[in-house]
Amino acid sequence: MTKREFVLKGLNNEETLGAPVGLWFHHLPEERWGDGLTDPEVLELNINGHKKFIREFRPDFVKIMSDGFFFPPAAPVREVSDLNSIEEAGSNHEWIEKQVYLVKQVCGTDRDLAYFYNIFSPLTTLRFMIGAERLLSFIASSPESVSKAVCSLGTTLSRLAGRVISEGGADGIYFSVQNPDIERISDDFYAACFSSADLLVLNAAGGEESNNILHICGYDGVRNRLPAWKSYPAKAYNWAVNVEGVSLKEGKELFSGKAVIGGFANPKGSLIDSGRREEIIRFVKTLLEETGRRGVIIGADCTVTPDLAPERLDWIREGAV
Repeated sequence: MTKREFVLKGLNNEETLGAPVGLWFHHLPEERWGDGLTDPEVLELNINGHKKFIREFRPDFVKIMSDGFFFPPAAPVREVSDLNSIEEAGSNHEWIEKQVYLVKQVCGTDRDLAYFYNIFSPLTTLRFMIGAERLLSFIASSPESVSKAVCSLGTTLSRLAGRVISEGGADGIYFSVQNPDIERISDDFYAACFSSADLLVLNAAGGEESNNILHICGYDGVRNRLPAWKSYPAKAYNWAVNVEGVSLKEGKELFSGKAVIGGFANPKGSLIDSGRREEIIRFVKTLLEETGRRGVIIGADCTVTPDLAPERLDWIREGAV
C-alpha cells in the first residue's frame, strides 16, 4: 500500500503492519512566522523547505507548517477596544489564497503521502497577534470582547480550513489548541467563551468524518488538562506526553480508543535528537508493547529541532516495524 493508505489506516484504527512515523519542524525562524504577506520570499522558502524535508526524510506523512501565516493581517491591538478592529476575512482574502497555494504546492510533491495542514485555534491565533500577557489581561477585564474577536477569527480560520482541503489537496488539518494558562482560565470558562470558535474550524474541515488531527499543545512546558478536549471531533490526538505526564496508552483510553500520535520528547538534546540508534529503537518497541499497535502513530510532543539528522527517522521506523 502507499504511505498515504498506511497512515489513513492508522488514523482510522485499522490493523497495520508496523506503526506510521511522523515528525515535523519549522522551515522559517520565529521572527518570520507572520511575514507571509509582507515578504514574498517567505512563501517560497516555506514551500522549498517542505520539499527538501520530503526528499531527505522520506516521511510517512507530512504536517505542512503554516510558517509565515500564523495570524491574519489586522490593525495593532493595544487596548481592549482595539479588538473590535479584528474582522472576518473573506474566503478569497490574500492571506487565505497564499496558504491554499502553499498547501497545493507541497501536496503536489508526492501524492503517495498524506498531508495535514497546521491551523492554530482562534484563541492561539489571537495570542500570536497580541501577546500572551495582553491576552490574559484582556480576558480578565473584558471576556466578551475577547470572545467576539475569537469568533471572528474562527470564521476566518474555518474558511481557510475548508479551502486547504477542498482546493489545496490536504487530507485534513492539524488543529492546535491550548489553554494559555490553566491557573487563570478554567476549562468551563474556555468551553463557554472559546470552544464554539474551535468547533467552527474543525467542522469546516469535516468534523467527525474527517481525517483531522487534534494537537493539544504543550510547547515550552505549557500545561493543559487533557479531558477538556475529549469531545472535539478528530480522528487522532497528539499531546505533549512528556509535559503532561500522560502516556500514549493512558491517552488512548482517555480519548475513547481513538488514534494517538506521539511518544518522544522534542527539545534539543532529548532522546530523539541525541540518543543512540539502539536506544531509539528500544524506546519505540517498548512504546508499542505498552500501547499496542492499532491506531498508534509514532511522533513527538511538538515540533522537533530543524537540524535533526534524517537517519533518526529511519531509526524510529526500525523500532516501529
